[in-house]
Amino acid sequence: MFLSLRLISLLLLVIGISALKVPSALALRPFVTTDADVAEPYEMELEWGLFGLTVKKQPGPDDVRIQSPSLRFNLGFPNIGLGDWELVLESVHEFIDKKDRGLFDSDIDQFTATAGFIKSVWYRGENWVPSVATELGLLYPTERGAERARGADFEGLVIMSWFLPSFTWHMTIGGATHHTTKDELRETRAQYLFGTILDVPVPGRERFHMVGEYSGEKVEKEAVQHQLLGGVVWHGPWGMDFDAAGFGGLSAESVDWGGTAGVTISTKIIRRRDWEIKRGRRFP
Repeated sequence: MFLSLRLISLLLLVIGISALKVPSALALRPFVTTDADVAEPYEMELEWGLFGLTVKKQPGPDDVRIQSPSLRFNLGFPNIGLGDWELVLESVHEFIDKKDRGLFDSDIDQFTATAGFIKSVWYRGENWVPSVATELGLLYPTERGAERARGADFEGLVIMSWFLPSFTWHMTIGGATHHTTKDELRETRAQYLFGTILDVPVPGRERFHMVGEYSGEKVEKEAVQHQLLGGVVWHGPWGMDFDAAGFGGLSAESVDWGGTAGVTISTKIIRRRDWEIKRGRRFP
């Protein structure tokens, strides 16, 4: 019942936002990594994953997970001498089935990948000169059971983006701490993160973009996990972007396959003039 109320609240929020006059969203769904861009000052952006599925084959019952919803909230702030920047909050609600019963039967539901970041654009490039950004923050453990040792992890990323007329290209590299528990001993390991995104508008149908991503991670003393993703993004009406993608793992330790679909919505929460008037500034 509580989960149903949460989903209804999220639906009402999206309906309310979509009724507003909104600028074009800068969607970065359905990717794992990110881009060297942020929401404009006083702009709020909601990346809402409507449905996600991951399947990992393993000895015994497979690990099947359904993600609904996944949320990423971005709020842009004015430049205060440290570059354009935004606040990022995100989390994923997932249902897990690790029992071999044929049909999906969830054993666990939990929030995972819960995090808060500050993302800053330090340099805005043009053509083959890339824009450069950083994303720094904390991942807070909200998973149930022993899937993650208690204690927040730090994550830092450096992102470069090339915004070209015929395509957009993003590259991400970074690292994080990774808390784990083995034989009741708590251990902190280094985690390496990497990925690249290619976004190509469909000729003659510029509202449709074909997208692809290679992403991965490597935890110290563990094998690399990496995957390929391919999909489509449609820049729809009312400043809403819709996306759908599938992905597959490239190693035995990675997820075998999965899919995701969602929508991105953005809106100005306050006009610049109103903000400046509240701060006592005058206009010509």
